[in-house]
Amino acid sequence: MSIRGINKNSFEHLIEALNYLERLQTAMDVESEQGDQLKEIREELFLVFGKYEKLIQELCDQVAVYQDLYYKVKFRFLPEKLKALRRTVPETAQEFILLRESIRKSYGS
Repeated sequence: MSIRGINKNSFEHLIEALNYLERLQTAMDVESEQGDQLKEIREELFLVFGKYEKLIQELCDQVAVYQDLYYKVKFRFLPEKLKALRRTVPETAQEFILLRESIRKSYGS
């Protein structure tokens, strides 16, 4: 499933079109039932778009939290722990080779 964002300009143009249609219906004395339906649709569009913007903001906040944690782990926690282990593991040991690879991966990704 692919996700596409909601284009704010498209939303605004759609609202403008509904407003224009409402003005036309008012000028032409169209039945109030159609006018009520138009208002309900417009209100629902505003509600859905508002919820979308709120969710996008929550997602942005969550991404920022993740990025902060990611950089703390990558640039502070892992290097400190790996360097400490490096001092205790003999360079000829298989563990040292694995440790060296872990250090390279932590700095490479």
